[in-house]
Amino acid sequence: MSSHTNYSWASSGSGSGSGSGGQGNGQGYVDDRERKRQIQAAYRDEERRLIDRLQVLTGGTGDKRANILARSVDKLEYLHNQVDELSRSNAELRLSLRQLQEQSRGLQALMEQQGYFLH
Repeated sequence: MSSHTNYSWASSGSGSGSGSGGQGNGQGYVDDRERKRQIQAAYRDEERRLIDRLQVLTGGTGDKRANILARSVDKLEYLHNQVDELSRSNAELRLSLRQLQEQSRGLQALMEQQGYFLH
């Protein structure tokens, strides 16, 4: 019965697992564990970065530089919106000015036709 048992650590190399084949399997196991450790570390780093960004956005404690940058972006967006609003208002006022100038020229022409002279 025991001759049918298949252990992966004993299937390559010598029967005791102390030969070069056994070390190769052990090294593969170590490499897999190292890769897993590196992936977990990368996830933890990304998680820390996301938490820091959330803290900055919600006003929590965080990196001062990131906090300043986030506030600067918010201020720039606010100023950009103000510039857009002022530009629209300016365009409306210029249109009103042109309309008033046309009315003024029309009134001046009408007054000249009726004999009123303005100087």
